[in-house]
Amino acid sequence: MQELINLNIAKNYDVNWNLEFIIRDYFQNYFDSVGKSRFGSEIVLEIDKERKYCSISGPEIFDWTELPLIGGTSKKDFKDRFAGGFGEGFPIATLCLLKIKPDITISQRVGNITLRPYFDKIGNREILHFEKNEITGDFIGSKLEFSNCDSEFVRIFSKGKSFFNFPENELFKEEIFTDLKNGISIYKTESPGKGKIFYRYQDRGTISEYSTVSTPFAICYDFEIPKIPNSRDRIDLTPGEKKRIFKLTLAEITEASAAIKILEYYQNEFTRPNIVLEHLSISAYRYRDKIGFV
Repeated sequence: MQELINLNIAKNYDVNWNLEFIIRDYFQNYFDSVGKSRFGSEIVLEIDKERKYCSISGPEIFDWTELPLIGGTSKKDFKDRFAGGFGEGFPIATLCLLKIKPDITISQRVGNITLRPYFDKIGNREILHFEKNEITGDFIGSKLEFSNCDSEFVRIFSKGKSFFNFPENELFKEEIFTDLKNGISIYKTESPGKGKIFYRYQDRGTISEYSTVSTPFAICYDFEIPKIPNSRDRIDLTPGEKKRIFKLTLAEITEASAAIKILEYYQNEFTRPNIVLEHLSISAYRYRDKIGFV
């Protein structure tokens, strides 16, 4: 049985996300469907460069009935559990993708339902629609498929998982400290001179000013900070916001071994070590003399 769903969003709607923003928003739905601990193992990517095909799939069945409701989300009341929370990601990401990559074909499968977006002309405007079809089979879960993908799309899609904070993220080479109760973690990465900051589970920019040349860090702060809004329109946090998260994360470290390890990495290369010392908790600060850091 076929049904046409009119989203009442015009093609010329003034929102223009770039490709990275679009792809991470698609991945965000799958991240939120299973959470940080299951994202690495239960969300599966399939990438075939020869066929120009990409897909992401997971075990949960999305509620497609909320599709026409911009802002219709159940995430707002559980901000510390989800990366998203605006209720517009999938339709707006689809709108933007079809505008910048019109040759790509998109299909979202949700259980025994498929949703295929397209523009249809109503009067003098092109309006975003979804064609909904019921299909047979025993598929359980959700799967988002893209066909006729160009090399740029494949390249960004391939690293889509790395935009999120989860233990198996390929960017995280060594866990230095984790406190699940307070939603913080610190990892050693391998991107020389370009540390990363993750806020509310998502990559929100580099922190090169707070990283060493040879041993940059990923600073992760999962929970919402009232003075740092979860903006839908930008990825990179401001320098002031990064500094606030950096400070709050280091201040939560209470394990001497983690504090010592951070100071060991920093002592030979960091040009402003007092910032690190200032932000480490008092309990960790007591151990600075054990590594000769002054």
